[in-house]
Amino acid sequence: MRELLEMTRHEIRIRAPFDPSPYAAAISSCERFLEHIVEVRQASLYFQPFLFNGSEEFTRKMIPVRRDAVASILMNLYILAGALRAKRPVPRYLPSAAAARKKLLDRMAEIEKESELERVVRPRSGERGRRWADVYQYAYSSALTDIVEQLELLQRYTKAITGEMALDFPDW
Repeated sequence: MRELLEMTRHEIRIRAPFDPSPYAAAISSCERFLEHIVEVRQASLYFQPFLFNGSEEFTRKMIPVRRDAVASILMNLYILAGALRAKRPVPRYLPSAAAARKKLLDRMAEIEKESELERVVRPRSGERGRRWADVYQYAYSSALTDIVEQLELLQRYTKAITGEMALDFPDW
């Protein structure tokens, strides 16, 4: 894709000069986004909420907020892809992936606090599992934060490429 973008410098332009910088930035952002998706996938393979307490009750409490965070990210990607494909402006207000991420991280902290209150003394091997659960939780949280940052950059670059929808209120 970068080679195709580089070749646009040699094309004849009838209307106006073509600025490849937002496209190059969007391509770089997509590459970083994909790297962070792989990180989240790897962390989520090993980070399981039931490692905190050993019960599936905590997993059931986490599933709705995890699903909301993923749905918010996917909805944003769907809207941005549609805007690029149709060469239409991006809506001014998109679902907030940052708010969904914050809700997820808050819920994870809440569940961990509940787990600490209910925790009984476990054998030494349980502490080792807990340590790995903390490592994977941190990796998951960090990668999810990076994904949201890249998504916000993608929104900015897509708006630079296709434009942003204006808020037109009809006179009532």
